[in-house]
Amino acid sequence: MTAKKPSKNQKKYSFTGNTKVVKGVILRQIRRNSDGLLGGWIEKEANLSQKGECFVFDNAKVFGKARVSGDAWVYGKAQVWGNAKVSGSAQVSGEVQVSGDAQVSGGAWVYGYARVYDNAKVYDTARVYGYALVSGDAKVSGNAEASGDARDASVTGDAVVTGSHTGAVSPQVTPSAPSPTPSAVPIEKRVVKLCALILSDTPAETLRAEAADIMKSLL
Repeated sequence: MTAKKPSKNQKKYSFTGNTKVVKGVILRQIRRNSDGLLGGWIEKEANLSQKGECFVFDNAKVFGKARVSGDAWVYGKAQVWGNAKVSGSAQVSGEVQVSGDAQVSGGAWVYGYARVYDNAKVYDTARVYGYALVSGDAKVSGNAEASGDARDASVTGDAVVTGSHTGAVSPQVTPSAPSPTPSAVPIEKRVVKLCALILSDTPAETLRAEAADIMKSLL
């Protein structure tokens, strides 16, 4: 996904002329000017910075007052809207939805079918995946991971998950069953995923973390 940086006066991307309507909003497809790569869909230029390595790939969509900046990537079928912000070297992928005033930043990665909304923040090298829900004023940071199914993977209210915590929590309720972690996924699928990440020029930091998780599951 990496491309040559545009010159100082050159725009990083342009619009292809293709449009589609999502949630009643007209979105426009983008194209990376440096190599002609077709990108995802945004409502307007304010949704995606012309600076840095940030980009919207595949069938991902960014609209409303949402903004992607820095070196952040939004790809797959992910959607970012409302006043949400994705910045730093963060990645939002899969069928994730980030909305409201939520923020995903730093080296955080939100993937799978996760939802981050309200005033929630995911940052540092935290991961949110599976069907996890992060909402309210919740914060997930450090090396923390939040995952699980749609009912027992909520991080809500004023909850704060930091450090090396793995799993899903809510402010007052402990999930009835442990949330699945990456190690619960068949090793074959995890290796295939790692290969796909390598082929898509995923940042080295993310690749190292995924490889480390795979090694842990084999020990």
